[in-house]
Amino acid sequence: MKQILKKNNKKIILGQIESRVNSEKFVIKKFYQNKIEKKQDYIFLLATYRDNCLADLRNKIVDLEKEKEKALTDLEYKFKNLEIFENEFKIKKALIENGEFANFNEKISKINKKIEAKEIKWNKLISKKTLQNKTKISKFNTKQELELHKIDKKSQKINLDLENSIQKLQEMDEEDLKYRENRIQNSKIVIKKKELDQLAQNKAIGPLRFEELREEYNNKIDDLIDKSNSINETKYSKRYSSIIQKDFLFAFSNKSKIVKKGLDTVNAIKLIFIIMIFAIAVGIVEPGFFSTNNWKNIFYLNADIGCMAIGVTIIILTGGIDLSIGSTMAFATAMTAKLILGGLDIGIVLLAVVAFCAASGLISGIFVSILRFPPFIITLILMMIWRGSTQFLLGNVSQAFDSSFLTQLIQTEFLGLSAVVWIMFALAIVTFIILKFTVYGRHVYAIGGNYRSAQLSGIKTKTVLASVYVLAGFCVGIGSIIYNARIQTAAPSAGNAWELDAIACVVLGGTLLTGGKGGIVLTMLGWFTMSVLKNALNLVGLSSDIQLILKGLIIMVAVLTNTEYKIVKKIKLWFIKQYNQLKLFL
Repeated sequence: MKQILKKNNKKIILGQIESRVNSEKFVIKKFYQNKIEKKQDYIFLLATYRDNCLADLRNKIVDLEKEKEKALTDLEYKFKNLEIFENEFKIKKALIENGEFANFNEKISKINKKIEAKEIKWNKLISKKTLQNKTKISKFNTKQELELHKIDKKSQKINLDLENSIQKLQEMDEEDLKYRENRIQNSKIVIKKKELDQLAQNKAIGPLRFEELREEYNNKIDDLIDKSNSINETKYSKRYSSIIQKDFLFAFSNKSKIVKKGLDTVNAIKLIFIIMIFAIAVGIVEPGFFSTNNWKNIFYLNADIGCMAIGVTIIILTGGIDLSIGSTMAFATAMTAKLILGGLDIGIVLLAVVAFCAASGLISGIFVSILRFPPFIITLILMMIWRGSTQFLLGNVSQAFDSSFLTQLIQTEFLGLSAVVWIMFALAIVTFIILKFTVYGRHVYAIGGNYRSAQLSGIKTKTVLASVYVLAGFCVGIGSIIYNARIQTAAPSAGNAWELDAIACVVLGGTLLTGGKGGIVLTMLGWFTMSVLKNALNLVGLSSDIQLILKGLIIMVAVLTNTEYKIVKKIKLWFIKQYNQLKLFL
């Protein structure tokens, strides 16, 4: 049987440190190398612009020479065809050859002067930029050396700590050896071998069978020992690896990650700031804004929109859109009125509402996933169909209905909030869990991130995509029930433009319309912001048109400041580019 080798914890840990240090150094060198190359490329680009500019001017001279040759050819042709006399031919020929014809010499002279002036200007600019770049490159090299020195210093500190722990490491080597020996001794195969030896002692097994099994078990034990010896980590080295990770937490390679996390936090917090600013401003004008009843109303009156926003979030995460949710809700409301007035049991009515909304989502899902219809088109079609169907079903007249169950649902409170608000929160929590902690949720994000890649990775994209619209339809169904409970009136205009409000909540929260990034928490923040905003504007007494303008402006600001879209950065770069071009060519 093979021997279990003692691991050298110090050597393993030193290897880990060296690997991390080399990785950090590579990142630093790559980063500054890219910066230096960009500066060098800029000089090359300027030189290319210069050459192209001068080449264009020289081409003009060539064109003038061609015009001169053409003029001579035409003159000779006219002379040969006796269209002009010999004296006239000679005079004109002399004029052309001397460059006096059509101000040829003057034009050439102007172009040459322009070439000289441009060349001087370009060379001066390139020299200036080259000098500036040398300074910047020198600074980059200095910064690089400084960063590398920091890494070396950190590495030395860790190595020194390691040297101070040499006694402990040796103890750990022994401890690790005992631990591995115990693991092998307690392994099933060793136990089986002991049992085999016991059987042999008791003569309960034949010698041939004993030798055969013994050899088999020995081989398996050797394999276990080989596996144990080949592992380059120990319990202590794993523990030390996490210590190294902490030491390098704010290392150069992690800076971009830290910045990104910071920007993500800013994206989320900015909504809280918007709410706070509005709350303070409106609270000063209208003290009733801070009353308990008002805040209850904010949640209660917007719970239905919240449910719809949750549904839309799932669709937008896949890169889709649903414009039909407002009309779907309107038809569901009309259906509720007709069924309740027809005497149908409320339980069946509510199931029918949810089933209809889910079925509407399924129709969208089939067209989007299987027939590859653009989500915008199919949901726009369904929006028109359900809106028209609602008006037809109601005869363009509002119909009130009464349900004790729905009334009870509204009146039931828990912790001061209506039951419908808690239904919305429950829906948000369940959806959050599905998206965050399940394989299905990861598939949704994957499809939104890159549909083709998700497809190639084995995800059933069509099934997931179709189910997303069904799930969104279910959320719309829940929202419809809440709306029915609150209003208990079916109107042809019910839910008009609610899809825009729901999408606004999602966008305001920071979920990307391109898909793949965002989530329910962000949507709920967006929903809360929109709800507070709507309530505040109503309390102040602003007209509906002014409210729409203000809401639009706030959403625009939120989107512009969303770091994921990088809109501000793009605008800034565009202005810099225009300024540089203007500076170069003036």
